[in-house]
Amino acid sequence: MDHKLRVLIRLDIDRASATLAVTGCLTESSVPALFPLIRRAGAMIKGPRVIVVLDQARHVDQAGLDLLRKFAADPTLSRWGHAISISAPAALPPCPALQSIPAEKIAV
Repeated sequence: MDHKLRVLIRLDIDRASATLAVTGCLTESSVPALFPLIRRAGAMIKGPRVIVVLDQARHVDQAGLDLLRKFAADPTLSRWGHAISISAPAALPPCPALQSIPAEKIAV
């Protein structure tokens, strides 16, 4: 399956915050493409908040989410004065490609 990262960036009209809405697949290999988008969104706002919303993502890997959380917690990012918050669903959406494969065919 092609795990494309799809992101919509919304800026408040007063540029107080930026929201990055992820609707594609957040995986360990795709999450590094999100980092420059977060930095760029932070550079475009005057306020302190950059929010990454994963609630509508097609699928989210735990490893990808862990990398995103590690990036958001990096103290060097605070030098530009923005807090990065992440909104993720409690139950991470699984990969649709794996859902269509019968369980007995998935190698463990």
